Formats: sequence, structure tokens, C-alpha cells
Amino acid sequence: FSEEDSFNNNHESFRGLYFESDNSIRVVSFKSKNKSLKIISKLTPYKISENFVKFKIKFIWYGDISFEEFTLRREDLELNHQINNKNGLWKELYFNVMCQYCNQLKIENNDQFSAKLFEFFLHNPSFYLTTLDRQTYSVSDCLLEKLNHYISIEVISEEITYMSIKNVAYTYCASCTDQQINAIYTYLDLIKNYQE
Repeated sequence: FSEEDSFNNNHESFRGLYFESDNSIRVVSFKSKNKSLKIISKLTPYKISENFVKFKIKFIWYGDISFEEFTLRREDLELNHQINNKNGLWKELYFNVMCQYCNQLKIENNDQFSAKLFEFFLHNPSFYLTTLDRQTYSVSDCLLEKLNHYISIEVISEEITYMSIKNVAYTYCASCTDQQINAIYTYLDLIKNYQE
């Protein structure tokens, strides 16, 4: 425990502990439920390095089962998730969460949100547009604005143009029809020309 944690005597802020070896971590977590203490202990194989902990979690959602990979950076506890589910369940949940919070972001979260949104769009362009059709105009405009701001400030340079972004999106849309490809290119043109 850190020095700061060792002086914290509030038992309600204490959530768990972990034991680490070269190839596994046992996590013991504590929950208070219905005025009784619930202890959960789980041993799962992890890939451990000095800077990262990589692990898989099995999710079951209404009969759909997927093993999702996570990476935890030790320095700041940033958690990253690699979407492995081929049936689109987790992609859809991710995108719905992005849509839900787009208009509610604090200024300090905008850059990180926009970067993740761009990455999601680039790797799932057809899925993005299909799911976008079910969103409100307010959410659609918010996503468009975030992508425009991020791409124009962080991505576009002498080496990277909108045409190169279109080419990358095309490579992640191997099974797309010509109509879907045209819709993706049109959306990228909308991002490029978006004005607040």
C-alpha cells in the first residue's frame, strides 16, 4: 500500500488487495451488500510486465459469451480494452456509451474521448455509420464536431490527408459494398467540412 493509503483508517474506502507472482495475480475484493460483507477472490492468468498487466475477462450478456482483453498500465492505472467480440455486442455497447456521454463531457476529457472516437470510427467505419443512424441529431452533431476537431488538430498534416484516412477506413471495410464505401467517404467529407 502507498504511504497515503496506510494512514487512511476509513474501512469503507478499502476495496481489496492483490497478490502477484510472475504469471498470475489473485485479486481479493470486498463489497458491502445488504449490511453484510461479500468477499470475492479470483485467480486468473495474466501477462505481466514491469509497465503493464494484460488479462482476459469472460463476459456473458443475454446468452452471448465473449472473452475480452484488457491492458492495465501500472503507472496511472489507465485501463484499455481490445474489442475481440466478432458479433458486435461490445462494439455496440461501446458506441452507445460514447453517444450517451458525448454532449456531457468535461473539457479535460474531450481530447481523450475524441481520440478514442476517431480510432473506433477508423477501425469500424461501416458499423459506426449503421449504428449512427439510430442516434438523435444532437448526438450525431456532437460526434461529428468531436471528429472534426480531433482530425483537424491532431491528425491532418503534410503526411496524413483526408484521402489517406479514407484509404485506411477502406482497409477496415473489406466486406463493404460500394454503397457503404461511398457512405463512409461522404461522412468523412462531412467531418472535413463541419463548422460549428
